[in-house]
Amino acid sequence: MVFALPAVVAGTGFYWFAQSAVVEEVEFEMSLVAAHEEAIISDWIRERRFDLGVIAQVGSINDAVRRVLQGRPGATDSLRYLLSRARLFFGERYSSFRVFSPEGELIHGESESHDRSTLVAALQGSTAVSHDVVNAGRSNSALEFYAPIVEHSEPPKGVLVATVPTTPMFTLLNTPISPVGWIHLFDRHGQVLTSSSLADTMRTSGASVPDPDAVIDPSRDSSQYVRQAGDVELMGSARRVSEMNWVVTVERNRDEALARLAYMRRVLWSVIVAIVLLGGGVAIGMSTLTVRRLERRERELQTTHEQLITADRLASVGMMAASMAHEINNPLTTIKVLIHSLRQRAASNKALETDINIVLSEIDKIKALVLRFLQFARPRDPEFSAVQLEDILSRIAGLIRHQAQSHGILIFEKYDADLGPVWADGSQIGQMFLNILLNAIDATPPGGEVHVSTSVADAERARVTIWNSGPPLPNEIKEQIFEPFFSTKTTGTGLGLSIARTIIEKHGGEISAEGHDDDGTTFTMLLRRRAVHS
Repeated sequence: MVFALPAVVAGTGFYWFAQSAVVEEVEFEMSLVAAHEEAIISDWIRERRFDLGVIAQVGSINDAVRRVLQGRPGATDSLRYLLSRARLFFGERYSSFRVFSPEGELIHGESESHDRSTLVAALQGSTAVSHDVVNAGRSNSALEFYAPIVEHSEPPKGVLVATVPTTPMFTLLNTPISPVGWIHLFDRHGQVLTSSSLADTMRTSGASVPDPDAVIDPSRDSSQYVRQAGDVELMGSARRVSEMNWVVTVERNRDEALARLAYMRRVLWSVIVAIVLLGGGVAIGMSTLTVRRLERRERELQTTHEQLITADRLASVGMMAASMAHEINNPLTTIKVLIHSLRQRAASNKALETDINIVLSEIDKIKALVLRFLQFARPRDPEFSAVQLEDILSRIAGLIRHQAQSHGILIFEKYDADLGPVWADGSQIGQMFLNILLNAIDATPPGGEVHVSTSVADAERARVTIWNSGPPLPNEIKEQIFEPFFSTKTTGTGLGLSIARTIIEKHGGEISAEGHDDDGTTFTMLLRRRAVHS
């Protein structure tokens, strides 16, 4: 019994210390998620403003607006066509476009309603967004973005207003962060902009969603809070989306978030009993075990933190790539149009026409590179259907076979006839296979071989392997090769394999590379053999 009192005192002290540490850990984890979700919203809004600003500065659109204001025949049809092409180029992120004159009169579009203050801000030369969501709380909710139609340093010829559906942004936020956690987004009037499983759960318990004015300090951009929701006590983290004056909240059931403390209490009582019964040696061993569990949890939290930081950096790289691509693509388009005009004038001069054709070919290569940057910056979501791997792989192999043979490289194909279809976006996985096969050809010396094959990995997945007889891939870089902008080639962009990994991850699959001693390198891809139904 001599160990009983010290054990109780030590156990109680350790429990209160651990409780404080666990609460701080949960609050820190939720604040990280809130900051990450706020960054998603801000980045999404900045991308839409930037894209609309690019559209509003296109010379042909400026010219069409000027001709509409002058009442020139056919100008309205020309403007409608150019704006429809812009919608297609940006993946129809914009549901509609309207154009207002410098006097605020509608000259193109269907609805004359607009945010007067935001329109005035755009006429003063800055791209702006209305802070109020159109049809808030409905499936067709949208934001309106305003951009001055301006070319060079001239005064604005008018304002381009784009209606942007908010569903893609809200979908990113409408995902539970854990089995007991939820995310909500409120507009500046306190109205819920998202819907989540928490709403149903709280209605059944007689509670309600949080009041944003009650959970966030007006003088701060973020805050931690605890509130009572019916019979449930919730821990929460709130963060203000400064540009829109919105509020994003992350909440968890406090009892479930701190459930490990109940487990810890049981462990501590067991430790105390063990100390009383078996002595100090057993007590020290159990305490060490508890500390190790806390240290492991701390390491897991640190890993989560590093993953969030990496995701934020990749988002920044993607925005930079999109910006560079837009800046390069606009002057290239103008140059290509002018060179086409020169080629028509030089039809009688064969030498000059040949040079112009070479210039046009090089411009197309640059535009293809710009397209790869855009694909990396904003890859579209897959459109799933049942596709045959053999059809896609044989088509891709046929496309590059001539290029391979010109380097003395042979391509061999072997497909499993019993494999059946896979559930995928045929266009996207075709691009993935093309990137990997081109990489294999680049890595294979003249006289070498590239082998493409398919097989059944298991009941749910199909396996695709692409092997080349080039030098084996070093183990120290086999993970780095899938990072953006990493390349072992002096002329490579480092985007091909990164895009391939992004595509297969969006398909719920896996990709890996393995070098073999003096026996080349193998890329292995796993894809789902059938649809996963919810």
